[in-house]
Amino acid sequence: MEALNSTSGRKTAPAQHMRSLEKAVFEADSRIRMRRVGATNAQLFLTVGFAIPFCSYLIYNFFAAGGVMQNYKTSSGAYMNYAMTWMLKPRSATSIYRPEIEMAQQSMPLVAYTRKIEAQRADGSVPEGVHHPTSWH
Repeated sequence: MEALNSTSGRKTAPAQHMRSLEKAVFEADSRIRMRRVGATNAQLFLTVGFAIPFCSYLIYNFFAAGGVMQNYKTSSGAYMNYAMTWMLKPRSATSIYRPEIEMAQQSMPLVAYTRKIEAQRADGSVPEGVHHPTSWH
């Protein structure tokens, strides 16, 4: 390409100069085309290499009789649990394996309030006409 723009390029015949220019443009176009074909082939290979196994996995597990998603509502939560719960608040191991401890910790303030109100009722220090609930669902 540099030879086309140099002063020696002006000494050649216009037809020869035009042939050299066309050859340089063809080589540049060929390089661009080869890069584009290589990038397209790599993209297709990676897409097919990921999409075919992933789509077959999803189709089988969602629709086949032996797929794991056929039993996800009655299972222990092992089937695609992260895919279904990734936006939820994370749970501790105690809340998963010992839910009674977690429930007791959550209900401690209500139990303490109930005991306080019942003690005030026994003393007679609860104001009349004010509703203080003591039973919780």
